[in-house]
Amino acid sequence: MDEDIYRETYRRLNPLPCVFEKAILRTCCRCELAQKLNLAEREAVACTRVDAQKICRSVLDAMHEKAVFAVHAPGTPGPLPHGKEIRIQCGGLLGLKQVMGVDTPGDTIDVHALLRSALDRYGDSEQLPHQEIVRVISSYRNRRQR
Repeated sequence: MDEDIYRETYRRLNPLPCVFEKAILRTCCRCELAQKLNLAEREAVACTRVDAQKICRSVLDAMHEKAVFAVHAPGTPGPLPHGKEIRIQCGGLLGLKQVMGVDTPGDTIDVHALLRSALDRYGDSEQLPHQEIVRVISSYRNRRQR
């Protein structure tokens, strides 16, 4: 499949993509508002609420800004490579889970519920305890290929 055609079809079928799509597809979390889509032989994740997507975007943007040195990507223009993005998304959510004191097994992190409770406690994405979150991001390791 031509990548340009795929991206165009993806944008048409998924007008509200999940911000934490890579983490959800990697199965390090889930979200009550996520809806999986299949396009050709690929999976995609859509968000079902615009307001929730904005919240997720603000938190992920803050994680990117604070963790750029932790993933060794200072000054990288555009999107990060897949592995570094996974480290920020999965590691960031695990770090936030630890900070919030949520005691659930790994992939049972519900992104929407976690972010909602974190923002209730801290106010906005800039007030989150990024030092602790970045510590988990920097120690997070993707699974190794077999």
